[in-house]
Amino acid sequence: MLLLTARDTVADRVQGLRLGADDYLIKPFALEELLARVAALCRRSYGTKQSRFIIQDLEVDILARTVKRANQPIELTAREYLLVEYLAHRRGQIVTRTEIENHIYDGQVEPMSNVVDSAICGLRKKLSVASDAPIIHTRRGLGYVLGEATAVR
Repeated sequence: MLLLTARDTVADRVQGLRLGADDYLIKPFALEELLARVAALCRRSYGTKQSRFIIQDLEVDILARTVKRANQPIELTAREYLLVEYLAHRRGQIVTRTEIENHIYDGQVEPMSNVVDSAICGLRKKLSVASDAPIIHTRRGLGYVLGEATAVR
């Protein structure tokens, strides 16, 4: 949680941080600083310092919020971008539909909905424009993998 406030005393900052804020930004602030702090919090929430992922011929730039495949920019909706970013952070791992629903859709998906399957299908189509090689793989009954899957035991 990033607390944006006009309260600028040390006591206010300490109280905000003690009440659960991960960062505290006093108004007025520069937009660049806000974006940098949000990016830092996102990296921390995923447990990584990386701002760019390269998976085979796919490049996901977290700071610029851009995706390229075979060096060609791919235009994505905001939700498609969140999906590919989440899969990039979990590259090589099986990601279940439930995990995607909870992360991307915040529990707004009806049980037995095919919204995740549809989102993956649309994302695959957009990513295949620059390269025919599949990069999102389905693990039947388990979920999806971006890139090569680690061995399942």
